[in-house]
Amino acid sequence: MYDFEYQRPASLADAITALKSAEDGKLLAGGHTLIPTLKQRLARPSDLIDLSGIAELRGIKSEGGTITVGATTSHAEVTESDAVKSAIPALAELAGMIGDPQVRHCGTIGGSIANNDPAADYPGALLGLGATIVTDSREITADDFFLGLFETALEETEIITAVKFPVPQAANYQKFAQPASRFSLVGAFVAKTGGGVRVAITGAGQEGVFRVPEMEAALSANFSPDAISGITVSDSNLNTDIHASAEYRAHLIGVMVGSRGYRLRVSLPKGRQCASCRQAPLPCSGATFQRSRVPVAGRRVRYRITAYPCQDSPFSVSVRPNAPDGPPTPARFPGSRPAFPQPVPAG
Repeated sequence: MYDFEYQRPASLADAITALKSAEDGKLLAGGHTLIPTLKQRLARPSDLIDLSGIAELRGIKSEGGTITVGATTSHAEVTESDAVKSAIPALAELAGMIGDPQVRHCGTIGGSIANNDPAADYPGALLGLGATIVTDSREITADDFFLGLFETALEETEIITAVKFPVPQAANYQKFAQPASRFSLVGAFVAKTGGGVRVAITGAGQEGVFRVPEMEAALSANFSPDAISGITVSDSNLNTDIHASAEYRAHLIGVMVGSRGYRLRVSLPKGRQCASCRQAPLPCSGATFQRSRVPVAGRRVRYRITAYPCQDSPFSVSVRPNAPDGPPTPARFPGSRPAFPQPVPAG
């Protein structure tokens, strides 16, 4: 790593001044791309301007049908925000899929979209929801912001201050992750808005995040997974690497967009002791992970299920689509030796 001047301004105005006065200044948010780049001596900035001390760039607020997320708000804050979970649950779930806990507590939404990694998750959310990027000097629509591989519409001395997300009628994000990095091999964000359906794909394109107009038109006419069953995406402009070929990614796009997004959620009484090892609250140290295929609404879907081998009484599991118009399907599984039977119909 080469020498540089480190600055930590306390206000946005000070950060703007520091960036404009530096010979070759770089902004530091979460640092997940910048710090490794500096360590490998692939960049030699004159100044490193840390934005973490600027309170006005952090926070989440909901007003007028819009969720506004400050640029230095962490992924963990987004996924844990009651405002986001209530208005755009798909956005909260997306943030919870990013990396690991260390990444989610240090990484920021502004840093992610400014870097515009082609396998990052947030560009899909911004393009899928039709978000607006707010900077210190203007507002840029997501359609105009992402220009290509690691390229955005930002000027050299422009600083992202917030992102505005319009609340959709329905939205869902499905991601096929690379197991080690948890980056997207393919991520699909689908949103039903007042202006129609938007479909954004991340992780697959050679030029980064992109929309699929054919799927958008089909889903606008019929908002159902069946609407896109005959639509294919060309692999000519998709990535091929050691993880997946362009052809495989093209196939995954159809799978991810057409997914119903089922989830299993285990609910247990708070503070209750385990009947065997007497640990409270559950889950106890005997918790294990198992995989099974559970038939749901005529489809067989793979889940990761938490089993409590020392819990001798039944516990409830809710199987529900992520889409808000789908009611949960309750099921009961025996706690001692989970057998994963078919869900019991509601009522």
